[in-house]
Amino acid sequence: MPKKMAFQGDTSIKDNLRWTEEMDAAFLDALIEECSKRNRVDGTFITTAYVNGFECEWNDWQPTTHSTSFVAEESPDLGNSNQSNGTQGNHRGSKRKAPMSGLFDADMERMSKGIQGLTDMLKDGNNYYDKSLDITSKQALTAERQAETIEKQVMLAERQVLIVEEQIQVAKIQAQAVERGITFLEQSRARIYSENDVYNELKKLGVVKEIFWSCYRFLYRDERAK
Repeated sequence: MPKKMAFQGDTSIKDNLRWTEEMDAAFLDALIEECSKRNRVDGTFITTAYVNGFECEWNDWQPTTHSTSFVAEESPDLGNSNQSNGTQGNHRGSKRKAPMSGLFDADMERMSKGIQGLTDMLKDGNNYYDKSLDITSKQALTAERQAETIEKQVMLAERQVLIVEEQIQVAKIQAQAVERGITFLEQSRARIYSENDVYNELKKLGVVKEIFWSCYRFLYRDERAK
Protein backbone atom coordinates (compact mmCIF):
# COMPACT_ATOMS: atom_id res chain seq x y z
CA MET A 1 0.00 0.00 0.00
CA PRO A 2 2.73 2.59 0.77
CA LYS A 3 4.39 1.69 -2.52
CA LYS A 4 1.17 2.43 -4.44
CA MET A 5 0.70 5.74 -2.66
CA ALA A 6 4.27 6.74 -3.46
CA PHE A 7 3.70 5.96 -7.12
CA GLN A 8 0.54 8.08 -7.19
CA GLY A 9 2.37 10.97 -5.53
CA ASP A 10 5.13 10.87 -8.12
CA THR A 11 2.53 10.87 -10.93
CA SER A 12 0.84 13.97 -9.54
CA ILE A 13 4.21 15.74 -9.41
CA LYS A 14 4.84 14.89 -13.07
CA ASP A 15 1.41 16.24 -14.00
CA ASN A 16 2.20 19.51 -12.25
CA LEU A 17 5.50 19.81 -14.13
CA ARG A 18 3.93 19.20 -17.56
CA TRP A 19 4.63 21.95 -20.16
CA THR A 20 1.42 23.47 -21.53
CA GLU A 21 0.68 25.45 -24.70
CA GLU A 22 -0.01 28.58 -22.65
CA MET A 23 3.40 28.28 -21.03
CA ASP A 24 4.96 27.76 -24.45
CA ALA A 25 3.32 30.91 -25.88
CA ALA A 26 4.28 33.01 -22.86
CA PHE A 27 7.84 31.72 -22.98
CA LEU A 28 8.21 32.48 -26.71
CA ASP A 29 6.88 36.02 -26.21
CA ALA A 30 9.37 36.63 -23.42
CA LEU A 31 12.18 35.09 -25.47
CA ILE A 32 11.45 37.29 -28.50
CA GLU A 33 11.35 40.38 -26.32
CA GLU A 34 14.68 39.52 -24.69
CA CYS A 35 16.25 38.80 -28.09
CA SER A 36 15.08 42.16 -29.37
CA LYS A 37 16.83 43.74 -26.35
CA ARG A 38 20.02 41.73 -27.11
CA ASN A 39 19.92 40.34 -23.58
CA ARG A 40 22.43 37.49 -23.31
CA VAL A 41 24.10 35.40 -20.60
CA ASP A 42 27.89 35.02 -20.86
CA GLY A 43 27.80 35.74 -24.60
CA THR A 44 25.56 32.71 -25.35
CA PHE A 45 22.18 32.65 -27.07
CA ILE A 46 20.34 31.94 -23.78
CA THR A 47 18.45 34.91 -22.44
CA THR A 48 18.72 36.27 -18.93
CA ALA A 49 14.96 35.94 -18.53
CA TYR A 50 15.16 32.22 -19.27
CA VAL A 51 18.02 31.58 -16.82
CA ASN A 52 16.43 33.60 -14.04
CA GLY A 53 13.05 31.97 -14.58
CA PHE A 54 14.48 28.47 -14.67
CA GLU A 55 16.50 28.97 -11.49
CA CYS A 56 13.50 30.48 -9.72
CA GLU A 57 11.23 27.59 -10.70
CA TRP A 58 13.84 25.01 -9.74
CA ASN A 59 14.47 26.58 -6.34
CA ASP A 60 10.72 26.60 -5.67
CA TRP A 61 10.42 22.95 -6.60
CA GLN A 62 11.83 20.48 -4.01
CA PRO A 63 11.44 16.68 -3.83
CA THR A 64 8.41 15.82 -1.68
CA THR A 65 7.98 13.04 0.83
CA HIS A 66 6.15 10.94 -1.75
CA SER A 67 9.00 11.05 -4.21
CA THR A 68 11.50 10.25 -1.45
CA SER A 69 9.39 7.31 -0.32
CA PHE A 70 9.12 6.08 -3.89
CA VAL A 71 12.89 6.21 -4.31
CA ALA A 72 13.35 4.44 -0.98
CA GLU A 73 10.97 1.65 -1.98
CA GLU A 74 12.69 1.12 -5.32
CA SER A 75 16.25 1.31 -3.89
CA PRO A 76 16.59 0.02 -0.31
CA ASP A 77 20.24 1.01 -0.05
CA LEU A 78 19.49 4.54 -1.15
CA GLY A 79 16.53 4.64 1.20
CA ASN A 80 18.69 3.61 4.17
CA SER A 81 21.21 6.20 3.17
CA ASN A 82 18.47 8.81 3.13
CA GLN A 83 17.35 7.78 6.58
CA SER A 84 20.86 7.97 8.00
CA ASN A 85 21.86 11.07 6.06
CA GLY A 86 19.24 13.51 4.81
CA THR A 87 21.46 14.95 2.09
CA GLN A 88 21.04 12.14 -0.44
CA GLY A 89 17.67 13.37 -1.69
CA ASN A 90 19.02 16.78 -2.54
CA HIS A 91 22.05 15.23 -4.19
CA ARG A 92 19.85 13.16 -6.45
CA GLY A 93 17.78 16.22 -7.20
CA SER A 94 20.93 18.00 -8.29
CA LYS A 95 21.74 15.14 -10.64
CA ARG A 96 18.24 15.34 -12.13
CA LYS A 97 18.61 19.09 -12.55
CA ALA A 98 21.69 18.80 -14.74
CA PRO A 99 20.17 16.79 -17.64
CA MET A 100 16.93 18.81 -17.55
CA SER A 101 18.88 22.05 -17.65
CA GLY A 102 21.06 20.77 -20.48
CA LEU A 103 18.02 19.72 -22.49
CA PHE A 104 16.30 23.07 -22.05
CA ASP A 105 19.54 24.92 -22.77
CA ALA A 106 20.05 23.04 -26.03
CA ASP A 107 16.46 23.63 -27.16
CA MET A 108 16.56 27.27 -26.17
CA GLU A 109 19.89 27.77 -27.91
CA ARG A 110 18.48 26.46 -31.18
CA MET A 111 15.33 28.51 -30.74
CA SER A 112 17.32 31.62 -29.88
CA LYS A 113 19.53 31.16 -32.93
CA GLY A 114 16.46 30.92 -35.13
CA ILE A 115 14.85 33.98 -33.58
CA GLN A 116 18.11 35.92 -33.78
CA GLY A 117 18.52 34.92 -37.42
CA LEU A 118 14.98 36.11 -38.15
CA THR A 119 15.64 39.36 -36.30
CA ASP A 120 18.88 39.93 -38.24
CA MET A 121 17.13 39.17 -41.51
CA LEU A 122 14.39 41.69 -40.74
CA LYS A 123 17.00 44.21 -39.67
CA ASP A 124 18.98 43.66 -42.89
CA GLY A 125 15.76 44.02 -44.86
CA ASN A 126 14.99 47.31 -43.14
CA ASN A 127 18.54 48.55 -43.78
CA TYR A 128 18.26 47.57 -47.45
CA TYR A 129 14.88 49.33 -47.67
CA ASP A 130 16.30 52.46 -46.04
CA LYS A 131 19.29 52.48 -48.40
CA SER A 132 17.06 51.92 -51.42
CA LEU A 133 14.76 54.71 -50.28
CA ASP A 134 17.74 57.03 -49.79
CA ILE A 135 19.11 56.22 -53.26
CA THR A 136 15.66 56.71 -54.82
CA SER A 137 15.27 60.06 -53.06
CA LYS A 138 18.69 61.20 -54.28
CA GLN A 139 17.86 60.11 -57.83
CA ALA A 140 14.55 61.96 -57.70
CA LEU A 141 16.32 65.07 -56.40
CA THR A 142 18.92 64.80 -59.16
CA ALA A 143 16.17 64.40 -61.77
CA GLU A 144 14.40 67.49 -60.43
CA ARG A 145 17.62 69.49 -60.60
CA GLN A 146 18.22 68.31 -64.16
CA ALA A 147 14.67 69.28 -65.11
CA GLU A 148 15.18 72.73 -63.59
CA THR A 149 18.45 73.11 -65.50
CA ILE A 150 16.75 72.13 -68.77
CA GLU A 151 13.94 74.61 -68.11
CA LYS A 152 16.50 77.37 -67.52
CA GLN A 153 18.29 76.46 -70.74
CA VAL A 154 15.00 76.54 -72.67
CA MET A 155 14.15 79.96 -71.21
CA LEU A 156 17.62 81.23 -72.12
CA ALA A 157 17.24 79.93 -75.68
CA GLU A 158 13.85 81.65 -75.98
CA ARG A 159 15.38 84.92 -74.80
CA GLN A 160 18.18 84.57 -77.34
CA VAL A 161 15.60 83.98 -80.08
CA LEU A 162 13.76 87.14 -79.04
CA ILE A 163 17.01 89.10 -79.08
CA VAL A 164 17.82 87.82 -82.58
CA GLU A 165 14.32 88.72 -83.80
CA GLU A 166 14.71 92.22 -82.38
CA GLN A 167 18.09 92.56 -84.07
CA ILE A 168 16.57 91.46 -87.39
CA GLN A 169 13.80 94.02 -87.00
CA VAL A 170 16.32 96.76 -86.26
CA ALA A 171 18.34 95.72 -89.31
CA LYS A 172 15.22 95.94 -91.50
CA ILE A 173 14.48 99.43 -90.20
CA GLN A 174 18.04 100.47 -90.88
CA ALA A 175 17.86 99.02 -94.40
CA GLN A 176 14.66 100.95 -95.09
CA ALA A 177 16.29 104.13 -93.83
CA VAL A 178 19.26 103.55 -96.12
CA GLU A 179 16.96 103.00 -99.08
CA ARG A 180 15.09 106.22 -98.35
CA GLY A 181 18.38 108.09 -98.04
CA ILE A 182 19.59 106.75 -101.35
CA THR A 183 16.33 107.75 -103.03
CA PHE A 184 16.56 111.22 -101.56
CA LEU A 185 20.13 111.63 -102.73
CA GLU A 186 19.27 110.48 -106.20
CA GLN A 187 16.39 112.92 -106.37
CA SER A 188 18.33 115.88 -105.00
CA ARG A 189 21.41 115.75 -107.22
CA ALA A 190 21.49 117.37 -110.71
CA ARG A 191 21.03 115.00 -113.62
CA ILE A 192 22.95 115.38 -116.91
CA TYR A 193 20.85 114.44 -119.93
CA SER A 194 22.40 113.20 -123.14
CA GLU A 195 21.13 114.03 -126.63
CA ASN A 196 19.25 110.80 -126.76
CA ASP A 197 17.72 111.43 -123.31
CA VAL A 198 16.40 114.81 -124.45
CA TYR A 199 14.90 113.29 -127.58
CA ASN A 200 13.18 110.48 -125.63
CA GLU A 201 11.78 112.85 -123.03
CA LEU A 202 10.27 115.06 -125.73
CA LYS A 203 8.70 112.00 -127.34
CA LYS A 204 7.19 111.00 -123.99
CA LEU A 205 5.74 114.47 -123.54
CA GLY A 206 4.08 114.30 -126.97
CA VAL A 207 5.47 117.58 -128.33
CA VAL A 208 4.06 118.38 -131.77
CA LYS A 209 6.31 118.29 -134.76
CA GLU A 210 6.07 122.04 -135.43
CA ILE A 211 7.90 122.92 -132.22
CA PHE A 212 9.62 119.56 -131.52
CA TRP A 213 12.96 120.43 -133.06
CA SER A 214 12.90 123.94 -131.69
CA CYS A 215 12.46 122.51 -128.20
CA TYR A 216 15.08 119.90 -128.83
CA ARG A 217 17.69 122.47 -129.91
CA PHE A 218 16.76 124.72 -126.99
CA LEU A 219 17.17 121.96 -124.39
CA TYR A 220 20.31 120.43 -125.82
CA ARG A 221 22.39 123.51 -125.93
CA ASP A 222 25.40 123.18 -123.72
CA GLU A 223 24.52 126.02 -121.42
CA ARG A 224 21.01 124.53 -120.75
CA ALA A 225 21.64 120.79 -120.85
CA LYS A 226 21.08 119.64 -117.28
